[in-house]
Amino acid sequence: MIVNLNCPACGSWLDAQNEQGIRVDVCPKCSGIWFDRDEIRQYVEQMSEDPNTKSAELRTKAIKVVRHSQITQEHRVCPHDGSELTTFNYAYNSNVFLDRCERCMGIWVDAEELPKLATYIRGNPVLDRLGEGLATHTEKVSDLCEAKKNYRAGRSNSHLAAAVHMHTVRGLPIPLKDDVPTKRFPVLTLALIVSLFLTFLLMVSDVVPVNHFLLVPSSVAAGDDIYTLFTYIFAHAGFFHVLSNLFFLYLFGDNVEYRIGRTWSFPIFLLCGVAAGIAEVIANPNSTVPIVGASGAISGIVGAYCGFYPFAKLKVLVGYRIMTVPAGIYIGLWFVIQFFYAISTSSLDTGVAFIAHVAGFVMGFLISLVMRFSQRQTDRWEAF
Repeated sequence: MIVNLNCPACGSWLDAQNEQGIRVDVCPKCSGIWFDRDEIRQYVEQMSEDPNTKSAELRTKAIKVVRHSQITQEHRVCPHDGSELTTFNYAYNSNVFLDRCERCMGIWVDAEELPKLATYIRGNPVLDRLGEGLATHTEKVSDLCEAKKNYRAGRSNSHLAAAVHMHTVRGLPIPLKDDVPTKRFPVLTLALIVSLFLTFLLMVSDVVPVNHFLLVPSSVAAGDDIYTLFTYIFAHAGFFHVLSNLFFLYLFGDNVEYRIGRTWSFPIFLLCGVAAGIAEVIANPNSTVPIVGASGAISGIVGAYCGFYPFAKLKVLVGYRIMTVPAGIYIGLWFVIQFFYAISTSSLDTGVAFIAHVAGFVMGFLISLVMRFSQRQTDRWEAF
């Protein structure tokens, strides 16, 4: 039995077509595309691997469509089950806005978003060929040198699966500060913040070659470039990427540094980052999409903070109001959201390495529990 699917944008029947070797549903009227679960991931892979991707054709097609089709964003529903679609920003800061069904995880892409998606994935041909270089990692040397142009333009590439932007997760307000006093100057935390930002600036200026920092799961799974399990932590895809990570490190890092001590702070930071990278390699051993960013390591710091200070109070920004919530509840909700996306999406679907977030958090949380237990045992022996 053939079921006709209606376009979420204009209501026309969708036609099954082949795009980039993937069977998708295309609206003949507005030219938008409906991707069932995981189809957009395959589409992204094909678009990144195929050197003949029709980016220019997609741009022309979309321009023509936009001129004669006014598409409303209100009350779009899934063509399969009628659920209302939610709009999200691909990779959080790509400015490519897609619509997703939270039930079946299908994704609707408007015609005017198709050229943006193509440009974001493949890289702007006027500026660089970073998308192609990152997708074909074995030929990375010449292409990845073009990364500086992306950085100077202030844009990140979707082929950097950024483990980042924790405060932009839907449904959670932005944390501003906690009520745990800093009892000692956080030397290590501030040193990490400075080193991460300076490394980013060196990459922007092309003093440090970015291709030496990228973690490519397929390469590591094959036993190559193992060192990138450490170096990817210090690479970031753009200013918003690095600044959002540093904000969370500043917010939670000082108190964690006080509890675990300066000697152990940096090794544990690296350990959480390595655990996050290994988790991504295990989950996507054949992926050629590089992972960058300190969010896996910083998620470990957040996990340690939750283990050490579950009853601390966080001041969060809700709209224009500042409210106080228990740290354990806020961080717990954040972790649940990360875990949900980690098991239900791919980094190619979202541009965000949620698995790295989850793995880093778990490692940091377990470390805090072990250290708390060890401290209790030490206190008991000292009592005798």
